[in-house]
This record gives sequence, structure tokens and C-alpha cells, in this order.
Amino acid sequence: MLHTFSIITTQPNELMTPIHNRMPVILNREQEMVWLKSTNTDDLMSLLAPFQSDEMEVYPISDLINSAFNNSQSVISNVNPDTLTPPF
Repeated sequence: MLHTFSIITTQPNELMTPIHNRMPVILNREQEMVWLKSTNTDDLMSLLAPFQSDEMEVYPISDLINSAFNNSQSVISNVNPDTLTPPF
């Protein structure tokens, strides 16, 4: 059996706009059940909206993220923005 997945993106919310021109769709628990059980296209399409900015947090991470060879917690650890390489 082959297990696969897709990341569905949408327009960025206010928090993400300065970082990127799209963001992954993020569902809350209630929306997860709608996504998994609904067959109503309108219900499903309504879930493909930006997640609420006030429910998110942004912090700088290392540019180690740019290589798949780097597979450790340090990749996503909060770093001092002064240590990042441009254009950040």
C-alpha cells in the first residue's frame, strides 16, 4: 500500500503576508471532521481559507531549513535574527 499526502495552500493571512505569498491550509479540530466526513463541495471549499493570525506565532529559524540533509531540532529552533543570512 502506498501512503501519500498533499499540502493544500491558500492566500496568506495578515501574519504570513510579509513572509510568503501563500500558506498551508490549517484546520481546527471541528474543521478536521468536516474535511474527513463531508461530501458537500461547498462545505469543503469553505475550509480552504487562511487560518486566523491571532492563533499563530512567528519566529525566525535557521537557514539550515534549506537542506533536506539537516534533520534535527536545531532546524526549527528560534534564532537571533542577526545571525540569519540575507535576504532575511
